[in-house]
This record gives sequence, C-alpha cells and structure tokens, in this order.
Amino acid sequence: MLLQKHQYKVLEDYLLKTFADFEKESLFNRNNHDTKLQMLTYIVNSLYKNNKLKESLEYAQLLNKSMKEFGGLLFDKYLFYYYNSLVINYSQLDKNKALEIIDELSANEKIKNNSFYQQFIWINRFLLLFDLKDYHKAARSLTKLYLLKDYKNYDETIRYKIAVADLITRYELSDFETLAYKIKQTAKDFKHLSNRKDFVDEKEIIGALKLLSVASEKMNVKSVIKKLIEFKNRNKKIKNADESGIIHYNNWVDEKINQHK
Repeated sequence: MLLQKHQYKVLEDYLLKTFADFEKESLFNRNNHDTKLQMLTYIVNSLYKNNKLKESLEYAQLLNKSMKEFGGLLFDKYLFYYYNSLVINYSQLDKNKALEIIDELSANEKIKNNSFYQQFIWINRFLLLFDLKDYHKAARSLTKLYLLKDYKNYDETIRYKIAVADLITRYELSDFETLAYKIKQTAKDFKHLSNRKDFVDEKEIIGALKLLSVASEKMNVKSVIKKLIEFKNRNKKIKNADESGIIHYNNWVDEKINQHK
C-alpha cells in the first residue's frame, strides 16, 4: 500500500524499524530467510528512492552477505536484485562504475539466458551511455535490445517509451533521415497509444523532435522552444511526471531550451 502511494519515506522508516526488531529478537531463521532477503531488497530500494544512496549501498552489501547464509540457499534467486541495487545507485554516483557492474552482470551465466534480465541490461546500458553522451554506443545498445528474441512480447507501453528514447538518440546523432523514418514507424506501430492521456509526454516529445529536426530558421526554433517550455511547466505540476519515460524527459527538455537560448 505504501509503494502504491509512493510514500517512500514512510516505507523506509517502517522497514528499518521492522528489520531492526526482527534482528533484535533473533526472529530470522532458515524458514523465513526469503522474507529477510525481501525486506533487505525493499530497504535498498526505498533508501534509493529517498536519495540516501550511501545507505542504500550499505544495505546492498548486507543483502549480499545475507544471500550467502544457509549455504547460499537463496543466493541465485536474489542475485539479480543485488546487481540491480548496485546499478541504480551507481547510476547516480558513478556512471562508469555502473557500466562496469552491468558488464559483470551480463557476463554471469545465470543471467545470460533470462530475457527479463537481458532487457534490464540493455536498457540500463543505453541510459548510462546516453547520460554520458556516447550516443553511438547508446544507439547500438538499443539495437541489441531490439534483437532479443522476446522483445516483441514485451509490454507495448514499455516498447513505446523505448521507441521515443530511440528517436531522441537519433536526434542527438543528427541522423535526421533515420529519425524521420522512425517517427513514421513509431506513429504507425503505436497509433492506438499516442492519443491516450497517459502518453501525452511521448506525443509532445515526438512533436518537438519533428519540428527540431527541420527548424533551420530562427523563428521556427523559437516556436519549438516555446512548446518545450510549456512541456516543462506542465510537468512541474505533475508529481512523478519525470519518472514516466525511459529517458528523463525534463532533463533533456531543459538541455534543449538552454542550447537554443
């Protein structure tokens, strides 16, 4: 219930107190070991959501230590969650280190054959490379993602957001020919989603990309920037709006506005 309401601070306090109480009373044992690892995973994630990255990493290491208890009984089950905790935190603290962790994760034999884990690897590799402005490698990461055998079976809302992230990357590469083609393809593939209220961000970003890619005259650029400022102001009023896309739209919009001031 706290997760659904995005009450991460309350969730953090509740989990830390509950975990401490269980530890104090020596309530954790082999029979409820799964519960202990679940609690640690939630603690890591709630601390991350509350921007307590150092503390989140400390609990990630406690998670790793606890995974080895009882002869590594549930080690494999929580291996991905441990790596995820490292990636999300280092994505904020040290993007190059986060890339190294993803490389380590992708080399793990237990991860290679799981389509969901592969999706995580390529999306996060893309995001890190995009943030580092290595757009060529970022685009290649998306290509790898598209080639996964189960990609077409992924949730279409995720695929739509990935498609928009791809369009933004093509714009950053000044690959306007491919951008124009992909805009048409995205409009065709996700026509039934584009007019839904919960995808207004994607619709406006695509509209801005269309105009930016052909806005050679100063007046045209000004009209695009005006639309981007309207986008930014609208999202300021919506809680968690910037969490809706694969790329943080607001950060990208701010960058475009500053570039054309």
